[in-house]
Amino acid sequence: MSTTVPEHRSERRSETSATEPHVEPAALLASVVRERVENVIRKARGDRVVYAIVDLGARLTSAIGQAVSEIQPAGDQKVEVAIHPDLADDTLAECILSEDVATRFRNRRDPATVATIFSVPGRQVEGVIQSLGSVQRINDAWLRDRTRANLWTEKTIPSYDGQLKNHLTEIIQGIMASGILSSAEMLAQFCARVRKQMLGQAGLPLPKAVNEALPSLHLPRNALPSMSSERLAGSAMTQFRTLHDDIQPYLYLTSRRGEHRTYRELRMRLNELLDDGSIKPEHADALSELIEDHNVTAGAWQPSQQRVVEISWGDVRKYFEGSSPSRRSHVGLETIDFLDHEFPGTLTNSEREMLEELRHKGSGVNSNHRDIFIRHGERLRLNPRLFKKWQTVIFDDPLEETGDLLVGLIRLAEKAFQRSKDNVKDSVLLVRLRDSEKRS
Repeated sequence: MSTTVPEHRSERRSETSATEPHVEPAALLASVVRERVENVIRKARGDRVVYAIVDLGARLTSAIGQAVSEIQPAGDQKVEVAIHPDLADDTLAECILSEDVATRFRNRRDPATVATIFSVPGRQVEGVIQSLGSVQRINDAWLRDRTRANLWTEKTIPSYDGQLKNHLTEIIQGIMASGILSSAEMLAQFCARVRKQMLGQAGLPLPKAVNEALPSLHLPRNALPSMSSERLAGSAMTQFRTLHDDIQPYLYLTSRRGEHRTYRELRMRLNELLDDGSIKPEHADALSELIEDHNVTAGAWQPSQQRVVEISWGDVRKYFEGSSPSRRSHVGLETIDFLDHEFPGTLTNSEREMLEELRHKGSGVNSNHRDIFIRHGERLRLNPRLFKKWQTVIFDDPLEETGDLLVGLIRLAEKAFQRSKDNVKDSVLLVRLRDSEKRS
């Protein structure tokens, strides 16, 4: 009688490896640093190695300082660790705190010291960066070195041997190469979640554990298609890059092509899905928070975005990939939504009334609408798609950009003449340039 063993259980576990499923991301990252530094000390054969911890913040710097302080070299040799108080949290042992400047650590000579690891606070970096010379820096780029991806694997699933570790290493290398990481801490969060899913009670196979850990990469849970560990490892860079490019625009409230989506359109779409029961109330609540978050478009990742990516992609995909074309085709309402969201308070009540009547070109366009376009034109330029719609409404078709003022004026004059030639007997063109009355 044979028994089928799940893919992730088929790899032999090492009896001496730690199996605690939950590890803090900062501690996992610090263990990677310790492993790398230990390897360098071993290869140096007694020669002193010096590292400066730069630009990693207090939490990570303290975790690294604590981890490397526990390195135990051979014999009477010692490792010197000094963390500046500005970069120390309350978990750090007082004995490794130091306010000494970086150059003192670099120049110090002690035959028994085989390694010196010190931190440089942000306010000192600019002043000492040149004086560090050949001192190696433990920074974000150093931590994201693809050639050391195997160490991240060792700290993620230490209790597994064999091909599965090779697959995870390739996956981590693919993530690094894809360009989706904004920091090494993000990678540490990803690895900590994979570890918990595989070594914890869930005992998930590698591909499913990776899918559950996607929120650490600012991607929705379970957004990757189902596939084997081998296939995911072999296509990791492409898989993560494609996923990021396809989904990230939605999380910044734009279309897949980066086009602005109006507040009213987003809100109406959510209400439609709630009304027909296509989305759970708790998921709708998370999406509502995202829609209302004015900080989303600033670029920095927001808690409202993190809340949404913690939801399985299948539960919110319909909201993002669906559309409300009837709203998008209503130029007036789209303009109201855009200006209210980006420039609140700039529209007057009379302008709102006129915009609500303006659906598309030919729908009662008059001089009042042209005045609105003139008054808000510079603001509308920030939304190129909507600006082109206005050009179509006012001029029948968008004007091509030209760097020649005279050519542009002639084209505008031609369109104005064509529009008014049946109603005006003697046409006169009056050109008013903004601020033209100023001397300079």
